[in-house]
Amino acid sequence: MKKYFRVNKRFYKFWSDQGFSLAELIITILIAGILASLSFPSLLQWKYFQTLKTQGQALSSSLETLKSDTMRWGSNCTLNGSSMELICKSSTMQRYNNDTFDSQLILSVLSTAVQDQDRKLIFLATNFKKLSFTPRGFVHAELLNGSTGNAIFVLGYRSDMSDSRDTAEICVSVQNLTGNIRLGQRSGYSNLSTTKSIYPTASISADQCQ
Repeated sequence: MKKYFRVNKRFYKFWSDQGFSLAELIITILIAGILASLSFPSLLQWKYFQTLKTQGQALSSSLETLKSDTMRWGSNCTLNGSSMELICKSSTMQRYNNDTFDSQLILSVLSTAVQDQDRKLIFLATNFKKLSFTPRGFVHAELLNGSTGNAIFVLGYRSDMSDSRDTAEICVSVQNLTGNIRLGQRSGYSNLSTTKSIYPTASISADQCQ
């Protein structure tokens, strides 16, 4: 046992006296720097995607609130796809109202979804002229191409933000008639290229929102 401790002590003293040379420290720092530079773009893309996802969830939630409030208050609400202007008329109050239910909250959330308040480089693309919510819970979408179908919102980063060029876009689908609202991802298609905050385009179809 004494012999073992004597040998172990010599072994420990040998390595404690060696330490690290300057060359070893420089090589270690260089390797760490290379690994960090390789992982940074991926972390940046993840951050951008999570921001879009959060905005998409807020938009989906606000649309659900709008749908339930129109049923609750017996109102007809129309959302303009080009301006995001929301107009509601209550069938029970027989007048236009912004204070009967939480339409102001809807507008504020939609405004937040249109652009990131920090960078203001998130766009909201739509494929419809008007999206109407009825007191019975039905939703009617008048698309830009003149037909009827599912209304699609697409959230992405504007083309003048080069760092986010490869970030996947988030989409929110509102099913025509039934009004089912689904949050998805627009993948398999090239990113929309726009420098506008609100971007109406007929190039978005329901099958693009997966």
